[in-house]
Amino acid sequence: TLKEMCSAFRKLGHRVNERQIIRAALQLRVKLGYVLKIRKSEDYITKIISKITSNPDIKNNTKQVIVNSNLYWQKLSHQARNLLNSIPSLERGGRNPYVFAAAIIYGTEQNIALKENRKPMLTQKQIAKIVDVAEYSIRDHYCSLIKKYLN
Repeated sequence: TLKEMCSAFRKLGHRVNERQIIRAALQLRVKLGYVLKIRKSEDYITKIISKITSNPDIKNNTKQVIVNSNLYWQKLSHQARNLLNSIPSLERGGRNPYVFAAAIIYGTEQNIALKENRKPMLTQKQIAKIVDVAEYSIRDHYCSLIKKYLN
């Protein structure tokens, strides 16, 4: 993400912010005739799940609840993609795709836990902290849109 790029540059000692990167990218786009690819929530599912699975607290919790954790994360990824595909692009419009993907993962875990008759492993607060988004954004996306597409 743009935020992560800026953080990496800052660690190297550069004074960079998101606005400067966007401005430079727009100038290059015009000069080179490059067409920017617009990111979709589908592009972030794997990245977010990877961040969640690398968290030590989540690893320990998963080992206690799930027998085969690798199989579980694959199932979560697959069902999250299916849920995303069931939501029309027009209804998703105007939402940050990264935050929306985080909310999709939260909703998918809630659904899996319900079907498996167990307590959910991931909370809004945990996901928000791990992937660096606002907790209320996950809750808003989940309650306003995602909940009605869960079966």
